[in-house]
Amino acid sequence: MVKKSSFTRSAIGLVALSLVITGKLFAQKSDTGHIAVTKFVTIHSTILNEDRKLHIYTPAVMGDSSFNNEPMPVLYVMDAEALSALVSSQVNYLSINYGLLPRMIVVSTCNYSYDRIHDLTPTHFITGYEGKPDSSFKTSGGGEKFLQFMREEVIPYVEKHYKTQPFRVFAGHSLGGLMTTYCLFHYPDMFNAYLAISPALWVNNDAGVADAASKMKSPIAEKKFFFMSDGNEGERFHTPVAKLDSLISSKKLTNFNYQFIHYNDESHGSEPVKAFYDGLRLIYRRYELSPADTTALSIQKHYSDLAAAYGYHLLPPEVDINAIAYYWLSKSWKMDDAIALFRMNTISYPMSFNAYDSLGDGYAKKGDKVKAIENYRKAIALKPDLESTRKKLAKMTQ
Repeated sequence: MVKKSSFTRSAIGLVALSLVITGKLFAQKSDTGHIAVTKFVTIHSTILNEDRKLHIYTPAVMGDSSFNNEPMPVLYVMDAEALSALVSSQVNYLSINYGLLPRMIVVSTCNYSYDRIHDLTPTHFITGYEGKPDSSFKTSGGGEKFLQFMREEVIPYVEKHYKTQPFRVFAGHSLGGLMTTYCLFHYPDMFNAYLAISPALWVNNDAGVADAASKMKSPIAEKKFFFMSDGNEGERFHTPVAKLDSLISSKKLTNFNYQFIHYNDESHGSEPVKAFYDGLRLIYRRYELSPADTTALSIQKHYSDLAAAYGYHLLPPEVDINAIAYYWLSKSWKMDDAIALFRMNTISYPMSFNAYDSLGDGYAKKGDKVKAIENYRKAIALKPDLESTRKKLAKMTQ
């Protein structure tokens, strides 16, 4: 029999491990019997003088992991009636199943159910898309109040009722994209990242482009993400978007992570499916854990780099680290790496019985009976009814 070289063994290991990381080798994490939840919440707005509806998505619970209690970044989306299900499902798929994004809360504001024209236009105008007077825009110009509603009522409500990280994303399509762009240049510190999908910059004779140009005379806040896109929507729609793209590109802003994509094969209605995905991937292009980053040190460095990029501390997901560690535990030459990963979880999640139970498994496999018993006992102290761990402990102490 020909013995595999160490290179071949390593190559096979990396391929298999990449499947572990992406959830393809074992059952996908969403197959645990737990499901993501979208709640329909009504809050009273004193600013808008009416009740307003929100759709609030929270991700699926990941087993018994303490990671479920960790704070999450929040994605705020306008036009919940059209976009809530689309965006929430993309976030759920990319974060829970494949670890391409962090677990996120998605808060979608209902606008079609109210006066959308008023909410999502920053200035008053009566000229329509064709350049002629259009009475359907007679209530336009309430965008400032809507942003005040977001800033003073929606965001505080979310941060009071949910565990959130200090990282917010603002996203919208069409008039929602117009408001996203307006918010970026007028209130850049309100959010950390902005996704403007086919922003209706044609509104009020392309006023949004001139407005952005005037705001860019002074340096924009650093460490911002801005994704903008449009589709095959005609020159009237595309021209002001292209102008803004040229303007931003010419500035070469430091630490301003910007991308523009023109989807020539997509219409105004179909474009958001691709654009929200691409926008989220722009923001979190560094997030995915590489199959090469499989030791405790390399994973710690990866998450340290993420903290520097996003401005807040991120913990490696307990279940993902466990999956890698158990994979390495099955390889005799990687046993110490497996134990280091199990130990890392006990540091990140000191109240997790599962972290100590897993570390006990690592030491048991290595033959370190004393440390295995010590960690099994710590797991039981955190969860006394842990029958499976009690059985392992009894076997070790016979």
